[in-house]
Amino acid sequence: MFGFWKKTPETVYIKSSTSQDLADCADIHEKCFSQNWAAHALASMLTNRGTKCLVAKTSSSKAKAVGFLMYRISAQEAEILTVAVDPEKTSAGIGSALVEEMIRLCLIDRLVEIFLEVDESNLPALKIYKRQGFRKVGERKGYYSDIEKTAGGSGDVLSKKTSNALIMRLDLSA
Repeated sequence: MFGFWKKTPETVYIKSSTSQDLADCADIHEKCFSQNWAAHALASMLTNRGTKCLVAKTSSSKAKAVGFLMYRISAQEAEILTVAVDPEKTSAGIGSALVEEMIRLCLIDRLVEIFLEVDESNLPALKIYKRQGFRKVGERKGYYSDIEKTAGGSGDVLSKKTSNALIMRLDLSA
């Protein structure tokens, strides 16, 4: 009898970050973004009042973070500052789990809304945010820029690529 092996999904654990998690978070951020934040920058951000960081770990990752979400609370609203998931784990539902947990915590804190900015070309993130009920409320033209190195006829050529930032909002009072 032949059997088919099906890969079972890993269990994702979300918790508040500790100082030991920040090196993992910085490594993940570097893999995901051209303008990335080092561990000391993340630690410095967490000293600001209302700034929080959630980390995701999986049953196979042991103590190593595989994703994180940093956000800031001010008055009755929250702002997602960054979300990053290790590129090797992007289809494991980690980004969704982080956003869902952050929303749950914001509801417990009786916040009214959550804002974020996202690169319009970041389709996986947009899919997560739209699934959670975020709606576009604004746009910043040419907000994100990245310098790309391409091989040209006479050598390497630098080109600047820009994209728009979408400002999104989730109403928690509905």
